[in-house]
Amino acid sequence: MADKIKWGIVGTGGIAHTFAKALAILPDAELVAVSSRKKESAEKFAAEFNIPEYYVGADSLANDKNIDVAYISTIHPAHKSDTLSCLKGGKAVLCEKPLAMNGLEVSQMIDCAKKNNRFLMEAMWTYFFPAMVEVRRIISIGDIGQIRLVNANFCFNREPDPEGR
Repeated sequence: MADKIKWGIVGTGGIAHTFAKALAILPDAELVAVSSRKKESAEKFAAEFNIPEYYVGADSLANDKNIDVAYISTIHPAHKSDTLSCLKGGKAVLCEKPLAMNGLEVSQMIDCAKKNNRFLMEAMWTYFFPAMVEVRRIISIGDIGQIRLVNANFCFNREPDPEGR
């Protein structure tokens, strides 16, 4: 395997910015390409993060042989098509949540990943959160008995933002 995993990002919104900043601190990751629906947006994002290649559309990024993994951060309805393009282009895919709009789309994405022998994962960070790792460890040793029901909430404080969501 190469010294660095070469990433491409599909989409240039807020989550893509956060992801690009996170990749920059990883010693084994290199951000080599970005794509957007608009050339201007891709060009601006590439300049901001010193990315050597930028494209219009996921298909162009999917065809870049220099990319190992594509991170899909487009609008939710585009996740399926962008993911399928990248899987068919030989990329592993980390797709922002929700993975797709419904179960049928998810099944089609999984089938495509299997057919192309490529890794596909929803970018659900909570799976790797240290508290969740510990919960799985505690459950696996059986000290608390058989789990029959889990009721969980995910919350955080946020100031009201009438201009945002």
